[in-house]
Amino acid sequence: DRSEKETKFQTRIDNIEEAIQNNSSSMELLLKEMSIKCDYCGAFMSPVQIVCHKCGAISNIFPYQVSDTERIWSITANNIMPLSNRISTYESKKAPYAEIQHEFDAMIKIRSIADIYAQYGKSDREKQYFGEIRQEADSFINKSLNKTIEIAVVGDVKSGKSSLINALLGDAMASVDATPETGVLVKYRTTKDKNYIRVSFYSNEQWDDIYKSVKESGNRVIDKIEEVISDKESYIGKDEIFTEFDSKDELKKAIMQWTSSESRQYFFVNEVEIGYHDDIFPNDIVLVDTPGLHDSVEYRSEITRSYIQNAHWVLACVENNNLCDVRTTQFLSSISANLQHDMTKMYIIATKSDMLSKKAREQKQKYLFEELACLYDGKEGILQNHFISICAVPHSLLFSYLNKGYLDEDSKEDLETALLRFKYNFNNIANDKEKIYDDFGITKLFDRLNNNVICRYRKEIISMIKKDYASANKNIKSIADSAFYFAGQQLQEIQQSADDYFESAIEIEDLENQIQKISDMDHDLENQILNLRNNIEKGGE
Repeated sequence: DRSEKETKFQTRIDNIEEAIQNNSSSMELLLKEMSIKCDYCGAFMSPVQIVCHKCGAISNIFPYQVSDTERIWSITANNIMPLSNRISTYESKKAPYAEIQHEFDAMIKIRSIADIYAQYGKSDREKQYFGEIRQEADSFINKSLNKTIEIAVVGDVKSGKSSLINALLGDAMASVDATPETGVLVKYRTTKDKNYIRVSFYSNEQWDDIYKSVKESGNRVIDKIEEVISDKESYIGKDEIFTEFDSKDELKKAIMQWTSSESRQYFFVNEVEIGYHDDIFPNDIVLVDTPGLHDSVEYRSEITRSYIQNAHWVLACVENNNLCDVRTTQFLSSISANLQHDMTKMYIIATKSDMLSKKAREQKQKYLFEELACLYDGKEGILQNHFISICAVPHSLLFSYLNKGYLDEDSKEDLETALLRFKYNFNNIANDKEKIYDDFGITKLFDRLNNNVICRYRKEIISMIKKDYASANKNIKSIADSAFYFAGQQLQEIQQSADDYFESAIEIEDLENQIQKISDMDHDLENQILNLRNNIEKGGE
């Protein structure tokens, strides 16, 4: 009967499954009874494990029952105890982003292991290799903790760079009293902590280069440098200065002290980082005010060119009035070259648009678009989307007036003049403020940055860190391969030495055999001579 056979078959399957289940439970129980727990992290360990597979701690139960247990345990413990202790007690750090915590922890462990061998390696060469691995891991960790998205603000002198930065920050942080001597790289970023300023100075080599460059350029700044040259020893080659401030007013005074060409120490400053307590930008986005790209001092222009290549985004500032100037096209083309012609990473910022009528602005913009068409492969839509005409100073004055309720007479006059250019009345600011902000352009720019940079910065930074991790691992593997190659060479040398020794030993043995044969021949000859003498003596008798 078919149904009866199916029933018996199913019953058999059920019995097999039950047996497997019982066997599995018994096996789990057996394994559990045979296992021990790691004293450090609680992970189950096999009774034959010396080191915990999870945290690296050494088991307190030595598993091997041999007559020479104490000697073996002593050797094992001495070799792996420092490494085990370092791995199991390493200080974990919170990664800047949860998405890269695994990579962060892995590199910290690599650094911990390398640090042990760099200290206790058996040879100088071994210490060197592990020292290089430790440096590679350190570099990754430090870069990850300080990874940022940097927006370079680029333009010639008086192109409105500092005014643009102030408008974006919503405060007068950057000095707008720029002079042809301005050559300091200034970085602005928000911070959750206190306001701060970090100042780094030229090295002796950098100072020699810039001093030579200024002298060769014939720039009048050389006269000012000669006036302050006596202060050189106080700053050149010195460690950076880091200072915190309780208020933004104190911070602003410090900014002027280090970035204004009117102060003596300014001429020795290489870079300034400014942290201000605010949330207008994420902490990991940095605005960078760069020296002029066509600075009369070539050294400073080179700083900007190098920086553009490494910047994630560029705001290229050009005065509206100069859009038809051939130098503007050359300026934007040079930025394109430094960006490897990735024009999507550059916004063209036409500054001081309040100085021209609407018709004049449109004519100049049309001319520029025609000149730049080749840079954008004829894609005018991309060009239009990356071109913004702004009035930074009027924007900042309007922002200040709406927040404080007043302006001094000069500032009020400047704002009224700008409003008239756009056919607005000062007395109707409250009603027209949204339209005015839109026409002044800063709001448009901020929206573009928000959509393309701010909303994506986290994903982009995580992607950069993961690429750095892959690169660091590749470099560490390369160092390890070099170490193995060196060890292999040593082994070959030892083998060759052993072969040479055994060959020499064989030669010596052959020589000894020959000597023994000669000695035996000598002994036989002596016996023959002795016998001959005896026979002679007997014959004489």
